[in-house]
Amino acid sequence: MSAAVIVKNTFICVVEDEISLPLARTRSRANTADVATLDRQVASTLIEEEDEEVSKCTSLPAAVSAKHRLGYLAVDLDVGGEAAVAALNEIRCSVRSFAFDAAGSRLVLRAFEVARTREAKALAAGLKGWVGEAARSSSACRVLEQIVRSVGTADSAFIAEELLAQDLSTLVLNANGSSILCRLIEYSFGDARTRALVDAVLSADVAVLCGHKFGHEVAMSILSNG
Repeated sequence: MSAAVIVKNTFICVVEDEISLPLARTRSRANTADVATLDRQVASTLIEEEDEEVSKCTSLPAAVSAKHRLGYLAVDLDVGGEAAVAALNEIRCSVRSFAFDAAGSRLVLRAFEVARTREAKALAAGLKGWVGEAARSSSACRVLEQIVRSVGTADSAFIAEELLAQDLSTLVLNANGSSILCRLIEYSFGDARTRALVDAVLSADVAVLCGHKFGHEVAMSILSNG
């Protein structure tokens, strides 16, 4: 009889352990869910408070962070109509600073996609005087390439003109510099300014040009379009 009681007690202890484990896990999941819910509530409150502060300001760009500013402008571009026109105008005014920023350059590229010819030319003009620096920037170089694709040769010729004043022996061997040179050769090889740029590139050591990873790309572009 006593042996039966001992077995029974052991069985009860095992059952209690099996029951307690799911309960502990259940409590843990509940606590996690509560924390996640609280985080969402706090985040929502912060966003609402920020939006309230923004609405009190007379100038939206001055009131929000750079990240939010880019987000608002991107949304306006997609909305179209007057909102897109206003966004394009603001991007045009800040195209120089946007172009040298990774996220900002993506916004400028999007602006070129939705811009009409007149607006695209205005965007392009914002980088006049800064081509040398832009050609060496991974972000701004993409904007230069888009300018070459989006506007006519006459309106993108300032890029070739400003590049002529650069040290082409190093620019042609630069990953970003070689890319913009290739775009100019592909899209406006017949223009006198681009031809002058090509002549300047070829006046350097051609063996070094062809033997370099990025210089080789420029050389192949010249052969393909010349």
